[in-house]
Amino acid sequence: MIPEAISFFREMDRRLELPQRLHLVGEGVLVLAYNAGQAFCVLDVLPGEAPSWALAGSALERKHGLCLRPRAGVGLPQDWKTRCAQAALGRFQRLQVLVPSREDMLLGKLQ
Repeated sequence: MIPEAISFFREMDRRLELPQRLHLVGEGVLVLAYNAGQAFCVLDVLPGEAPSWALAGSALERKHGLCLRPRAGVGLPQDWKTRCAQAALGRFQRLQVLVPSREDMLLGKLQ
């Protein structure tokens, strides 16, 4: 697991006032959840899920070198959310980070 990502999500969890789900999509999932071995600095999430203080140009990005980016049209199968799993990032009080299944990620690349 990438230490910067863990510290980024821990700080997000501390800042949240209410429970929040993040559905990670895009290539960051391959690195973060499935150890694809590539570095990243942007994590794509579904529109409406990213707090403004975690987007590009934020203090959070400057501190951790990571940011969230809303991304529409993720190219995953229609019912992909039903097969999401919680990312292995540790436990958080308010934050739940979900990732698509490997199969859905592969299908998304083939589409």
